[in-house]
Amino acid sequence: MQYLLVKNWRDHQHYKKRSPPWIKLHRAVIEDYSFSTLKDNTKAHLILIWVLAAGTEGRIPNDGAFIAKKISAAESVDLDAMIEAGFLVYDGDAEQPDLSAPNEANSKNAEYRKQAAEIIAFLNAKAERNFDLNGANADHVIARLKDGETMEDLRAVIAKKCREWKGYVKMNLFLRPATLFNRTKFASYKGELGVA
Repeated sequence: MQYLLVKNWRDHQHYKKRSPPWIKLHRAVIEDYSFSTLKDNTKAHLILIWVLAAGTEGRIPNDGAFIAKKISAAESVDLDAMIEAGFLVYDGDAEQPDLSAPNEANSKNAEYRKQAAEIIAFLNAKAERNFDLNGANADHVIARLKDGETMEDLRAVIAKKCREWKGYVKMNLFLRPATLFNRTKFASYKGELGVA
């Protein structure tokens, strides 16, 4: 079973030792661009996941159906959107697939990881940044690859957004995997590729 962690879990803690545990909901969340781009039901689910995670030190199973039952969600829970927005991250201590095992799924996962590292290296070169080639950064790219996006389209979006945003203080900070490869935003950016 793979697990997810609430990013910056300690920031959500109000009391160190309290039963039942509490979470602290920062008002700043309404100013957070990533939060504002989530669908309304995903925002509500995320807040309920924070409450759920309060009982497990910020760790939840990466299982949308299970989470939906636990938070009494009437609609499916979009964990991928929460991961892409950076609110949930993969638990590094969780058991990861053995990429050396000779099966098709592991081979495909290894290929996705390799391609993601190439794309982030390309982003680093174009944007003059130093993003880690693995972890959450790679997960954003892998999600788009699994959606069927091509390496060429990923590179083209990076190149276009670097031309448009690089050097502008307000926009330069959005030259990051979490923004560029968010499912909704990427579709919009890709749609702009033919536009002069």
